[in-house]
Amino acid sequence: MKGMGTFVDELDFLPAVPRHLVELILLLGQPDASLERVVEIIRYDPALAAQVIRLCNSARFGFETPVTDLEEAALRLGFDDILQLATALSAGSLLHPLRQGCASVAREVWQHSVASALVGKLIAQERSESPSLVFTVCLLHDVGKMVFYRNVDIDYGAIWAHAKEKQTSLRAAETAALGFDHAQIGGRLLEKWGFPGEFVEAVRCHHAPLQARENRPLAAYACLASQMAWFMDFRSGLAALDLSGRSEALELAGLEEEAMPHLMVRAYLMVREAAALVELPLTA
Repeated sequence: MKGMGTFVDELDFLPAVPRHLVELILLLGQPDASLERVVEIIRYDPALAAQVIRLCNSARFGFETPVTDLEEAALRLGFDDILQLATALSAGSLLHPLRQGCASVAREVWQHSVASALVGKLIAQERSESPSLVFTVCLLHDVGKMVFYRNVDIDYGAIWAHAKEKQTSLRAAETAALGFDHAQIGGRLLEKWGFPGEFVEAVRCHHAPLQARENRPLAAYACLASQMAWFMDFRSGLAALDLSGRSEALELAGLEEEAMPHLMVRAYLMVREAAALVELPLTA
C-alpha cells in the first residue's frame, strides 16, 4: 500500500494548481488587499475575466443592466463577492472529470462544495469572520474526493459502494482500502501546491477540527458547513456523511445547534440563486 506522500507525488494526471488560485487566496490574509489588486489578477486571464462577467450577468446578482467589462463588474460586486467568484471559477477546474463516467460525480461533489461554501459564508458572517476566507476553505474541503476519482489505479466507486453496503462512513472505507482518507489527501495536495497552512489544516481536519494545529475554528466552519450542505440534500456520495466532529465543531465555532436549520434555509436560497456557479465544472 502506498504512503500518502508517494501517492500525491505520483499524481501526474492532475492539473497543476489552477492559474491565479493561490495568488487570489493569499490576498485573503492581507489586511491591505484591495479590489484593484483582485481585478489586476483577473485581467491577465482573459478566460477567467470573461467567466466573471458572464456570471455577474446571471440571475444570481440580478443587475438591471448588463455588466460590460471587468472593472464595472468589480465595482458592482465589491471586494468580497468578486474575490469569491474569481476563486470559485479558478477552483472549478479541479473538479472537471478526467475519466469516463466521472461527470456525474464531478457535478455532485461540486454542488456539495458550493453549498458548503455558501453555508460557510453565512457562518462567517454570524461569527464576524472573513466571509471570503471561510467561503474558499469550504469550497475546497472535498478536493481529495476528486483526487481519488481521477486516479486510474483506484476503483473509488467500489469504495463508496462498500461504505453503503456496510453502513460505514466513506472515510472509514477509504482508510481501509487506501490507508488514508479524502480529507488527508486533500490537505496534502494543497500543501504541495503552496497553500497557506490554515487552509491545509482546515481541509485536512474538516472531519476532526480539534486535530488542526492552526486556526481550529476555520476547520470547524468547514466541518459544519459540509454537514449542513449534506442535510440540505447537496450530498457528496452515498453513505458519505460522517457526523464525527460535530459537537467539537459547534463549540469551536461558537454556534448553538438550534442555529443550524436557520442557516440551512438561508443557504438553500443562496444556492438556488447561484445556479450558474453550481453548474460550473461541467459547463466551463
